[in-house]
Amino acid sequence: MLPSCLRLPVALCAALAALASSAPAQQAIGAPAQPRSTFVADGLGKGAVALDGPWQFHLGDDMAWANPVFDDSQWEQLSADRPWGAQGHKGYTGIAWYRRRIAITLAPGASPDLALYLPAVNDAYEVYWNGALVGRYGRLPPDPVWYYLPPPQTMGLGQARSGVLALRVWKAPLTSNDSVMTGGFSFAPSIGSPAAIAGLKALPTACAGRLQVELRSPSTACISW
Repeated sequence: MLPSCLRLPVALCAALAALASSAPAQQAIGAPAQPRSTFVADGLGKGAVALDGPWQFHLGDDMAWANPVFDDSQWEQLSADRPWGAQGHKGYTGIAWYRRRIAITLAPGASPDLALYLPAVNDAYEVYWNGALVGRYGRLPPDPVWYYLPPPQTMGLGQARSGVLALRVWKAPLTSNDSVMTGGFSFAPSIGSPAAIAGLKALPTACAGRLQVELRSPSTACISW
């Protein structure tokens, strides 16, 4: 079978190659603290966009970290498309936090409500949007509950257009069958209209984690095929 790109029109392949060559270099895995960046999605329509790029990340647990005004500028940054075990924290079990600043403007006619899609996260977690608990999967210590092969989850975010998304994640102790390269995200979450997020959940996890349909800016496009 031909690689996916070869099945695309030649012009589209060339455009994608040009975008890739002009994109800034990805931050080193498990890199130390860098200036915080805000994820900006201008003109979000009826689709969904992946919350890719660097997330602030910290091992340990402090409920103050759910507060949107907390200063996380000294945290390290990780990518959401790979587990923390593959980014400098091999074999870590216990609690860690992810945080991401988000700013969204909507296209005319778009739903005023936003929703969040979370691919499988190992193992149990809580989600905070602007300091408020908006969803959870499983239960964190002291009485943890978690599940093998957790399915994707969706949750509503209301009509807020900007703020801080924070995830409090617990990784269960490793068993003899577990990889030391696991923990936390494996695919980037996505944000979008409730209908688009419901559509992502209906896709196979590998597809939903990688394929988003949304033109985010003149220089950044996510294309599904």
